[in-house]
Formats: sequence, structure tokens, C-alpha cells
Amino acid sequence: MPRTPIRARAGLVMRPGMDWQGLTPVEQAFQAEGVSLAPMAVSNAPMSTAQGLSILPTATVQDLESGGLVGLVVPEASDAGAAGQGELDKLMATAREKGVPILALGEAAREAATALGLNNGRQPGAIGSLIGGREATPIDSPDQVALAAAAL
Repeated sequence: MPRTPIRARAGLVMRPGMDWQGLTPVEQAFQAEGVSLAPMAVSNAPMSTAQGLSILPTATVQDLESGGLVGLVVPEASDAGAAGQGELDKLMATAREKGVPILALGEAAREAATALGLNNGRQPGAIGSLIGGREATPIDSPDQVALAAAAL
């Protein structure tokens, strides 16, 4: 089956301890809709996978500011702590300011809601939240991730 041509980019927030396994269905849904995920760094820590592969960032906050990204994906991170928290908060605030939807996965949904001053963060049992403007909509299934990707 031929791959869908890339029509847009969404920023993929890279941070220490991110959940690579939980990202697979999201990446597949985005690719099926022609949206590539562009890595974005939020700290000075080396960006690498659990297998030791180094990843170079290909998107920055300037891409959000200029309209070069159609979305922002924030994966859950087990040991994110304060590393890059200020930069992450800036990315999310810029995305909201520019009208760019944020797909926050796992505990990142709660972190995003807190950073953006929203009351409705991660819902129990949800994969994450889709944040647009002042609202966070729970994402409960891979089908809803695919719908979110299609909406971009």
C-alpha cells in the first residue's frame, strides 16, 4: 500500500523519559493523514531513544510562531521533571496563542492543562487530551487520535 504524501508537519515534543511505545499509534494515525511529526527539543539534554539512537530536532518554537506546524504532540514522559519545563510551557502557550491544537498524551494531558490554566486535564481511562483554545477534549481511543490527525 503506498504511503500518504506528506502535506503538513506537527511538532513532536522530545523530552527525557518520553513514552516511545505509546507514540506508535499516534505516529501511524498522523502519517495516514499526511502529517509528519517533526521533533522539537525542550531541553539541552541529548535526545535519544531507549535504544540509543540520537534524534536531531527539525522544528522550533519559531515554526509554531510562523504557522509552519499544524499541531503539537506532547508525549508522556516518565522522568521529565523540571528539565525543559519552561520551554515546554512556552511551546504550549505559543501553540494556543496561534490556534494550533495540542495533542497531549498520558500524564502530559494533565501537565498541559495545568500549564495552560485549564480545569479539565487528563480524564480517567483516556489516552490523552486534544487541547484547542480554552478546552481540552478527552481522547479515549486510537480512532479518536485518527480523527484528531484528520482534523489538522
